[in-house]
Amino acid sequence: MNMLAQQNLLQNAYKKTNSFLKNVEKNKEKYIAQTISKKYYISELPPIWPDKIAVAERFIIHLRNMPEDCLSLLDRDNKIIYLTRDNDLLKKWENFALAHILGKWFMDHLSSSFNLASITNMSGHEEDLQANKFAGYLLMPDNFVREYAWLEEDFATVFRVPQEVVDFRMLLP
Repeated sequence: MNMLAQQNLLQNAYKKTNSFLKNVEKNKEKYIAQTISKKYYISELPPIWPDKIAVAERFIIHLRNMPEDCLSLLDRDNKIIYLTRDNDLLKKWENFALAHILGKWFMDHLSSSFNLASITNMSGHEEDLQANKFAGYLLMPDNFVREYAWLEEDFATVFRVPQEVVDFRMLLP
């Protein structure tokens, strides 16, 4: 191979790599969620159970009294995820609250809690928005959303998430 051909080959490889990295950076939440799904062989039927991922990552999950709007909290140093003791909130939000906290862990975020306001108020903190996107992609992967599109009115039940999460996820690319 002559020098010009090698140079062209290297330039093409650089462009493809650069393009791939830009796409990953643009939608890193989706990429990380897909990576975690592959790592834990999440490809069967919905719903996704983030507590199984947490346990596989060696987290301890405990219930704890929390401020009114706080559903989950991450203790990074001790790898403990605290969930609210409020049974009504927990019944509705548990999967998403866990997935949100896992998103903060996998994306190395400094903030470490999930508050209901972060899903209902889209103008919130950037780390909360990223963790919400991660949780949405993890709990409702593209292939499941396409496959179960005919059940759209029942997505919240099928994926075991609140309707607010379904509405949020449907806005994501």
